[in-house]
Amino acid sequence: RSPGEYEKQYLETLKSCGIDKLEKLIPLVNSVIENCGGNIFMTGIDYNEKSAQKHKIYLEYPANLYEGLLTTFSYNKELIKKIKLIKNWHEIHQEFYCDIIGTGKDAKDNITLNFYFMLKKD
Repeated sequence: RSPGEYEKQYLETLKSCGIDKLEKLIPLVNSVIENCGGNIFMTGIDYNEKSAQKHKIYLEYPANLYEGLLTTFSYNKELIKKIKLIKNWHEIHQEFYCDIIGTGKDAKDNITLNFYFMLKKD
């Protein structure tokens, strides 16, 4: 699906916030939304004592998570391996669901993905 009105407004706000690394994530996050679905949840920046280390945009409720990520990152063999490992783990542990994913880049401009799983309620 294409990003909805809320996502478009949120990403437009990020474009004007003056944080270049977040602005550079926008095309990537648009691709993740198109391929995985979901709604923008929040933005985050990880810091150490010297500088910002990772910039991330989080999506909640991704509907087509693994296949969408495999499509989005089909050009990145290393990331594809990692996504498949998580997918395999999740197939074994179906008592969990992935509630949120964080798409970002680290200080060296490497793509990062964070998966946040919740225990399913009976």
